[in-house]
Amino acid sequence: MGAFRINITIPKEKLPEYGELTLTLYEASAKDGSPSHVKYIQLDNLNTQQ
Repeated sequence: MGAFRINITIPKEKLPEYGELTLTLYEASAKDGSPSHVKYIQLDNLNTQQ
């Protein structure tokens, strides 16, 4: 299985007060390009009201 690393910077003012940062992985269908085999991975739980 391959590994990769990506760094994403989101300015604090662009983040919601509450929410989740989620990575969505999917395979594009060969038939029509629609997402298939979709997986959601929670990366962070945001709560800036602390």
